[in-house]
Amino acid sequence: MSYHKKRPRKCDGFLYTVKPGDTLFLIAKKFSVSLNDLIKANPQIKNPDMIFPGQEICIPKEEPEPDEVPEVLSVEFLDRKGRELPERRGFVKLDKRTTVVVEFSKPVDEVFFLFIPKYEDNIEEIVLLESVDAMGEEVVEFEWEVPDKIKGYLFVIGCQDDVCGRSENFGVIRKRRRKRRRKRDNPSGLEEDVMDDFDYEDGLDY
Repeated sequence: MSYHKKRPRKCDGFLYTVKPGDTLFLIAKKFSVSLNDLIKANPQIKNPDMIFPGQEICIPKEEPEPDEVPEVLSVEFLDRKGRELPERRGFVKLDKRTTVVVEFSKPVDEVFFLFIPKYEDNIEEIVLLESVDAMGEEVVEFEWEVPDKIKGYLFVIGCQDDVCGRSENFGVIRKRRRKRRRKRDNPSGLEEDVMDDFDYEDGLDY
């Protein structure tokens, strides 16, 4: 075997047979590898400017770039008028209809909104509230119809190409509403009972 027909001793990839008109530059471009990586994978080639038809060279595996995890940049809780909901003692006081707005560091395909009832370590009872097809967006919204008397922790997971990022846990609470009576005069001149809704006190214990 002539010197220029020698095969590489090992190849972490696959062998390619040089064709007329080929150069290492064109081969590297054809297989989407860098020219430097192609040269390093073929130490038997003493002069990279001289390759010959019929010569077998190694095409190295393209090293995949580390997957960039979609980081959760922010999570906002908004009421029906788009106002940010208040927080007290580490718990966001939810509205009956709360919009959760999540911003990611990169586009995501799917977003999962999950809820841990009562205690942060109560992972055996995690509830999937909603999965949203994000369609490559970086900002995703979830309209949450919040039940009465709820307390726990919400967290968000965003995924892109099977790589997922998780938010921290956010304490959330919504008190059961109670009613009070007041009297008013109706057009007939008789008094009648009127029920007014109002929230529980701000304390976090039920």
